[in-house]
Amino acid sequence: MTDTRLSVVEKRTPKGWMFSSTALRLRDGTSVVYSPTRLLPPGAHEAILAVGRPSILLACNHYHHMGLSEFRERYPECVCVCSDTARPRLAKQGPHRFEPLSRLADALPEEARLLEPPGTRNGEVWLEVDAADGPVWIVGDAFFNVPRHPSGAIGLFCRLTGTTAGLRIGLTWKYMALRDRARYAAWLLERLHAAPPSAVVMSHGQAAGGPDLGARLIALVERRLL
Repeated sequence: MTDTRLSVVEKRTPKGWMFSSTALRLRDGTSVVYSPTRLLPPGAHEAILAVGRPSILLACNHYHHMGLSEFRERYPECVCVCSDTARPRLAKQGPHRFEPLSRLADALPEEARLLEPPGTRNGEVWLEVDAADGPVWIVGDAFFNVPRHPSGAIGLFCRLTGTTAGLRIGLTWKYMALRDRARYAAWLLERLHAAPPSAVVMSHGQAAGGPDLGARLIALVERRLL
């Protein structure tokens, strides 16, 4: 996916698991980093800075906090934001003060917006960015797309939770992240039918795209969540 407003940086573990962080340029020329990841590989921060120096760090749900300290040490001017649902658990994970999502919403460019999927218990938040072929979704744990099945203990966990290679909805999302599965699935299917994304950037895996992406996601939701 080529978009000068965005920079997606990836980290792959020796066992084959993936972490991704995405920088989006804000209206003042700085950037928000979605799901900051610690111990990024060489060149990752240069790619982020090419979009804009980070000023906001978005913890996309109440599990994604591990990279915040490292990013704030490198970019001390950054503020952290999260959803109201995610804040209680995140507040217990470190010294960070989390501001409301309105801090980020006010800084987003006109072509970008926050999406708060209903029915979650982990407080997941997405970013949606308009593109020529359709919106780009930047998501946390709602979808996975690792290119190959991980090995070792993480591979066993992935197999047990249905998070193996390819575009997936994991059982961890279905049973741990969702409070009201029917409500979430209905919301998601409505968005997929009305304006399917041209690409989905995931915090775990490679970005997915293609003209049939909307149909693939609809089939996946119907198979895994209904």
